[in-house]
Amino acid sequence: MTWPLVEPAFAFYAYARGMNPMRLRDGEFVGPTWARITWSAKGQKPELTRLDTRLASHGVQGVRPLKKEEMEALKVKPLDLLLGPRTKAADQQLKAYYCLQRSVGNIPPEAVTAHAAFFTWLDCKP
Repeated sequence: MTWPLVEPAFAFYAYARGMNPMRLRDGEFVGPTWARITWSAKGQKPELTRLDTRLASHGVQGVRPLKKEEMEALKVKPLDLLLGPRTKAADQQLKAYYCLQRSVGNIPPEAVTAHAAFFTWLDCKP
């Protein structure tokens, strides 16, 4: 996959997360990223690639309440923006959406590594 998109293809990553309020109230348990699903908007069959099938904990990730502007950023439909015309406004919405997702730990490191050009373009600030 390339960035900017040459062909409309997307990757989704699967991993386990879970909460147990009896043991942990301000975080969730995270497992390994076990698969990548690649999908082409040209109607090809999705492809599943197994990445890590070990049943192992990757520890605890903290959680926090979202701010009002962050809630607004999550209303974006990234696929609509990625498949639509490239505009400055669409790019800003994509950047806000993905930078927020990365800052709260919703994007696994494997995705950042595999799609380095996209994450460089995002230019997320810590």
